[in-house]
Amino acid sequence: MGSGWFGGPVAAVLFVSLLSLPCAGCAGGKATLRSIPVGASAAAVAAVAAPLDRSVFSRDPEGRLDEDSLQRLLDAPLEADLPARLGILPVLPAADSRGPGPNLLRPPPAVEKLAAGLVGAEHFTLITEVLPIPSGALGMEALREVAARYRLRYLLLYREELSRSVSANAWAAGYATILGALFLPGETLRIDGLVEASLFDVKTGVLLFTVRRRVDATQTATVWQHDEKLGRLSTRLTAAAMTDLARDVRRAVREYVASVRVENARRMPLMPPSSTPIVAPQLTVAAATPTESAPAAE
Repeated sequence: MGSGWFGGPVAAVLFVSLLSLPCAGCAGGKATLRSIPVGASAAAVAAVAAPLDRSVFSRDPEGRLDEDSLQRLLDAPLEADLPARLGILPVLPAADSRGPGPNLLRPPPAVEKLAAGLVGAEHFTLITEVLPIPSGALGMEALREVAARYRLRYLLLYREELSRSVSANAWAAGYATILGALFLPGETLRIDGLVEASLFDVKTGVLLFTVRRRVDATQTATVWQHDEKLGRLSTRLTAAAMTDLARDVRRAVREYVASVRVENARRMPLMPPSSTPIVAPQLTVAAATPTESAPAAE
C-alpha cells in the first residue's frame, strides 16, 4: 500500500518538478531566452536574437505601423553597424505649395561645414553630402531611395528652423531728417531658431537620435535690402554653429554605441555554465579603433 501511494501522487509531483528544471540538453544543447517558452524551435530563438534586417514601416507617406510590427520593432535587439558610410542630407522646405519637391536653389551653406566637422570620425568610413532627389510624397521612403543611390548605410538629416524679424531701434529717430535714413542703422535684424541633426538608419527606417543647437543673433542695419542682410546673417550664424553640432553628433554616436552594448547585454539569456550560448545580438563596431576623447568643454 505504501509503495502504491509513493508511485502515484509523489511520482507525479517529482515528474512535474523535473520538467520545470533547466535542461542543458534541450533544443540541441542551447539555452532558452527568458521570453521564449521551453521547447521553442531554433528558428523562434534566432528570430528574437537577431536585429531587424528590413523596415517594418508601411511604404506610404505616413509610414504607419500595425501592432505586430510595432511590437517586433520594440522587441528586436539594437544594432550599430559601424563603421559605415554616412551621407548628410538637408531637409529643405518645399519649393512652393504645389508639391513636396525641395527648394534646390538655396541649399543650406552650413551643410558643408557640418560635413567638414565630421571628417575623421572613427565611426564613419566616408562622409558625403547627399543631393536631394525628389521622389513624390513618399516621406521617409524617399530618403531611403536617395541613400540607396549612394549605397549609404546611414543618413544624417540636417534641418534649420529659423525665424527672422526686423524692428526699429533708437537710431530710427534720425530718420525724421530724411537724410539720416540713408546711413543711420535704425533697424535691428534678429535671427532666432535652431539647427538639428538626426541619424537615420537606412536599412530599418528608424531614427537613432536627434541633436539640436539653439542659435540667435542680432545686427543693426539701415533700412535698405533687409532680405539680403538677413540671409547673410543667418548664413554666418548657422555656419558658426556647425563645429558644436558636429561635436554633438560625434558624442551622440558614441553614446548610442554604448547603449547598444548595455541593452543587448540585458537581453542576453541567463545560461547555465555548461550550456552552449545561442547566437548573440550582433554589434559590429571596430573594437581596435581607439575611442575619440571628448573635448574638455563637454
